[in-house]
Amino acid sequence: MAYTLINPGDPIHASQIDQVINSLIGTAGAGQVLSFSALNDATHYALTVQNLDGTNSNGLQVLSSSGTPILLARGSGVSVSALTVSGLTAFAGGVQIGPNTNALLRPMPNDANSLLLQSSNWVNVAGLAANGPMLSSDAYYDGTGWQRGTSTSAIPTLMNCGNGAFGWYTVPAGSGAMPAWTQRMGLDGSGNLTLQTGGLTVAGAVAAQSTLTVSSTLTANGGLTVNGTLTGNGATNINGLSCTTINTNGQQITAGPIASGAITCTTVNTQGNTISAGAVNASGAVTGAGISSSSQVYSTTTGSLYLRGADGNVHIDTGGGTLFASAGTFTGNVTVQNSGNNVVPFTVGGTYEHIEHGFVNFTSIGNNSGSSQTQTFTRAFNTTPIVIATIDTMTTGDIKDWHVAAQSRNNANFSLRIYNTSGSTGNCGACWFAMGN
Repeated sequence: MAYTLINPGDPIHASQIDQVINSLIGTAGAGQVLSFSALNDATHYALTVQNLDGTNSNGLQVLSSSGTPILLARGSGVSVSALTVSGLTAFAGGVQIGPNTNALLRPMPNDANSLLLQSSNWVNVAGLAANGPMLSSDAYYDGTGWQRGTSTSAIPTLMNCGNGAFGWYTVPAGSGAMPAWTQRMGLDGSGNLTLQTGGLTVAGAVAAQSTLTVSSTLTANGGLTVNGTLTGNGATNINGLSCTTINTNGQQITAGPIASGAITCTTVNTQGNTISAGAVNASGAVTGAGISSSSQVYSTTTGSLYLRGADGNVHIDTGGGTLFASAGTFTGNVTVQNSGNNVVPFTVGGTYEHIEHGFVNFTSIGNNSGSSQTQTFTRAFNTTPIVIATIDTMTTGDIKDWHVAAQSRNNANFSLRIYNTSGSTGNCGACWFAMGN
């Protein structure tokens, strides 16, 4: 019922005052609607409640029809049985989730632009439908489609799981409309891991109990053990391999030795491609279709071994050791050199020798004057080498007017000295040749 209003000039009866008091103290059947909507005051609040009790400071309680608290405002904070927020709401200190004070959603302590979901125990992100939860970076789903984040240089990334499978996706960085996700890796419900693009690099050992199929590049720096079949549709770079069968589907195997110093298997079938390894131990023959650019290793039934690189060259890397050959006859031309452009190594009578050479320009050498330049060998000799020097081209005088000498020789360098007696200042080049062991 509504309040009984008092007309101006009429006497006030006790019952008229009681109706106000009863509605305020909660007398049954005396409740009234209170509205403070007519206040127009920029200084004061329309309603202010305060409890001077210093213990709980209970300020406001709003109950449902059954007497259950809907809203409690007190000194310890505000409790709401259910909260629906239609607009943007800022919580400066974070939000406690449930009764556990350690379950919080709050800004990152040292980064106000980042968000932290924390708990003293488990944090579970669950999607109760078949699609499952998704985690994304610089992208979000708006309910109908995916949208880019705020960065134009970051690569949007997505990870989702559902129906027993996991998927990892990216799209190129940029702006504007969001393109379709490109899957980079997937793990299906049967346990099959698929790397869609790129290569797989494994720093530790890899053990495959069944069949391992590589469609791109597999790099295993710690060793690879396959108890079934290794099938490589792309390049396979392995520092240790043990398996029953290798089938490269026409691709190349590049490998180093495992602990036993070998690639050990029953069958090796490269379909005409290269095996490059520390050692290959096979119970059967490792053969090709004949020496060619596509079959670089070929052994004959009479015991001859043919080697040929795809580019026509054969490169032998001894890893700093010595390459030995028994007595025999070399047929054809043999050129020996290493990575130094001016170094030619060879062995004579069991002693390692090498040759170095160089060219030096001397400029603005005055008449009856000389100049020296130190020449450091690319690879130091074991003993002081023999050095021969000669004049090349000069700008004044004749060859008889210029003099060259190799001085202060040692196993690491020497001083190349040139002297001008041409009668005027000029330039001159000099060549040198060093040989020793």
